[in-house]
Amino acid sequence: MRRRIDFDRPIEPEVIERRIEIATQAPTGIDAENWSFLVVTSPEKKLELARLYRRAYMSLAEARGIPLKPTQQALMDRLHEMPAMILVCAEGREIGSTTSMQVGFRGSILPAAIFSAQALVSASS
Repeated sequence: MRRRIDFDRPIEPEVIERRIEIATQAPTGIDAENWSFLVVTSPEKKLELARLYRRAYMSLAEARGIPLKPTQQALMDRLHEMPAMILVCAEGREIGSTTSMQVGFRGSILPAAIFSAQALVSASS
């Protein structure tokens, strides 16, 4: 998907809003839509988010002994150039500590997040 992004073309707010509206119709693992969407278009905020992402990813990769792939490096190098970032956030906390409870809580936002990402790429290409 990243190869098709036009980093220089802004995405109209109406397009982003429509993509989020459609993303909220994605299936969930629990009987609630416990998510919110945060759209970031400010160059300064995108740069800071890209820095946080790089730091978190490098920390995780180092802790797990995972080598950095060229595609991951490319994402970190250009993340701040994305026309818009949509952060899909889970609201609240999972109840219980079983794996199925955690998957139900956190996994419920993944279909919406994946659709949001795909929709933005298609909107920017």
